[in-house]
Amino acid sequence: MTSTSDAPTGLWWNQAAMAGERRRGPTFLLLALALALLVPALILVGAAGFSKVARGHELLVVEQLRAIALLKVGQIERWLSERRQDAELVSTSPVLLRDLPRWLRDGDSHTRDLILVQLDAMRRIEGFQAVMVMDAAGVVALGVGGHHQAAGPLLDTAARALASGRVEFTDLYHDQVDGEEHIHLDFVAPLGPEAPTGFVVVLRLDRDAFLFPFLQDWPLPSASAETLLVRRDGDAVLFLNALRDRTDTAMRLRLPLGAGSLLAGQVVSGQVLPGEPVRALDYRGVPVLGLALPVAGTAWYLIAKIDLAELTAAERRDLLWLGSALGLALVLMLVSALLLYQRHSLRLARVHQQEQAARLHDLQLRDAVVDASSDAIYAKDLAGTYLLFNRAAADFCATTPEAALGRDDQAIFPPEQAALLMAHDRQVMAEDRTITFQEELTTAQGSITFLATKGPLYDAAGRVVGLFGIARDITERARAEEENRTQLDELRRWQRLVLGREARILELKQEVNTLLARTGQGPRYPSATGSVDSG
Repeated sequence: MTSTSDAPTGLWWNQAAMAGERRRGPTFLLLALALALLVPALILVGAAGFSKVARGHELLVVEQLRAIALLKVGQIERWLSERRQDAELVSTSPVLLRDLPRWLRDGDSHTRDLILVQLDAMRRIEGFQAVMVMDAAGVVALGVGGHHQAAGPLLDTAARALASGRVEFTDLYHDQVDGEEHIHLDFVAPLGPEAPTGFVVVLRLDRDAFLFPFLQDWPLPSASAETLLVRRDGDAVLFLNALRDRTDTAMRLRLPLGAGSLLAGQVVSGQVLPGEPVRALDYRGVPVLGLALPVAGTAWYLIAKIDLAELTAAERRDLLWLGSALGLALVLMLVSALLLYQRHSLRLARVHQQEQAARLHDLQLRDAVVDASSDAIYAKDLAGTYLLFNRAAADFCATTPEAALGRDDQAIFPPEQAALLMAHDRQVMAEDRTITFQEELTTAQGSITFLATKGPLYDAAGRVVGLFGIARDITERARAEEENRTQLDELRRWQRLVLGREARILELKQEVNTLLARTGQGPRYPSATGSVDSG
């Protein structure tokens, strides 16, 4: 189909060609004058284009840094929240609340072994480095995994937990054990009211199981980009994680706040607003572009940064490309008026191509962030049709993200499960709030228990137009909880049987004593004397 804008262009060209045939001399003079005016104008346009490309590239990098920082801070906060929930779960364990007082009273090794088995099962299932039961004085009564030394930060945190009656956690701290230095992060929960007073359960996290590897991972190709975890330590800034360009720096590298050009120093001293991009020096003294976000509930700040040299190198490549295009356009303008017109069209097309490339890059960034997650992430419209279906969700359903788009739950899950999911969706959109559900679904890996958080999506006018969902596989945790409940029910059943048999034996002894008493004889079982029905 021919665009309506082509007709005036064609008409102009035909008229120009006809006029050129009649007035060739004046036409060349006008063309030369037009070229003389257009060359300076084009130079000005090129300079403006250079500035726009450089600024646009920096804004894109800033948005990438912000997106990655938000993603990592959110995942760290969720990780800390889940560990807090784990501590609450362990502190209310029926085995601890029932058997710990018995062991402390009687010193029964069998009871101690039962407690240790339960603690070790929790440790292995949740991936803790160690689990300990400790009193207020820091004496470790029981412990599994790792070493069980209580350092100063742990004692202070235990005192706070006992005073507040809720879960508390230490900051990252050093501890010396057998001449070796260890970095710990401990969650401390006071035991329930049924347990002896002054006892806490301590969950010691392995920094290398999640936190440090997660911080070192950068989701996009880059030669210098990095995430840092820092906090203020007196008049210095302390780097908490291992760094990309230096070894053995976790909890060791301290730099003074007095160096005003230090990015981390500006962050922890409050000179930089959260999420505000800033140019400064990093721990190597290298100029960087970075931004920082606080981690809720901690004194930590997460910094996402990239070397200015890498940023400017990319800008120079873009500017070189643009400069070559402009130079070629100048040459073409000097050839003929026709090539001038073609160059103008090409420039407009390139600007449009750059805008399309920027939009595509943003989409690819969002896709990369979503697909990098091991959680199932999805979005639906009001009719329940999938608008987003990440790779983890597709793997669970033995399909591809492309195949799932445009379909609803009835096309992916069994009817009963699809009806449950759709009911949850309707509840979220009807109540217009974020809700967390536990959903048992049949997947390509078998039956999986998901902890699904769903929330409404809005349009520009604030109307609900669908929902988003993030589902995490908690099958192992749910299975462990079910096994714990089964073991507890079995123990309670055996307890009832044993108590019932002992009560019946006592009744029989009392009846024998009663019969002997009626014949004038003394009781055969003095320990069983007591009131019985004398009938």
